[in-house]
Amino acid sequence: MKNACFSFLSILLALTLFTACSTPDIVAEFGESLQIERPDSNKNNDTSASKGQPQTNEEISNSKAIVQSLGSLLAQNWDTPKILTSTDIVMWYAEHLKEQHPEEELYLSRYAVDGKEGFRFPQEELEYTTEQYFGIKPEQLQTDKTIYNLQGQVYITPTAIGNLPEKQIEITEVEESHLITIHFNLTIEGAPHPETKALTVKPGNPVQYLSLKTTNHDECTD
Repeated sequence: MKNACFSFLSILLALTLFTACSTPDIVAEFGESLQIERPDSNKNNDTSASKGQPQTNEEISNSKAIVQSLGSLLAQNWDTPKILTSTDIVMWYAEHLKEQHPEEELYLSRYAVDGKEGFRFPQEELEYTTEQYFGIKPEQLQTDKTIYNLQGQVYITPTAIGNLPEKQIEITEVEESHLITIHFNLTIEGAPHPETKALTVKPGNPVQYLSLKTTNHDECTD
């Protein structure tokens, strides 16, 4: 089961990176060949979840990449993505794209407008990606009119994206059944305390983020 979990995380990571900037057309073209199957929970009559410490450097790296893709959302706690705000999402998307496109000229030429603060993301692009990764419907994002511009059909970040705070992530445990829960220690530059957190994701094409919880509240409030 540990080998199956490792392989599964490898596939999830590949799909997550591939679809980071995908448009609906790209996914439609390659989607069928990238579909993945959940591990056979009935194999050898073992219906229990696989749980344990990551066994290899590659498994740790794969799990860490899935966690890191959340960017600034790592600092929050959410039982469901539905509580995330439009600001949360557009800032996540801006950071997510910046990580995927470190070439500043390419990033600025596509999303920046001369003389205007913040970045402008095409409505279809952001809504599609958000629904894929978080299951959030466009109607939820469009409620904040300071972020969503109906006339221009764009979402606008409230500010530009500066240097992101450094994050240290230590993967401590991975639970895998029909969902995957990654337990990790998180230290964010400038934060008063490190945190122990649990990220639950749903396997798919791409992986879908379901919840993020801090599990050491008492230590963080001392």
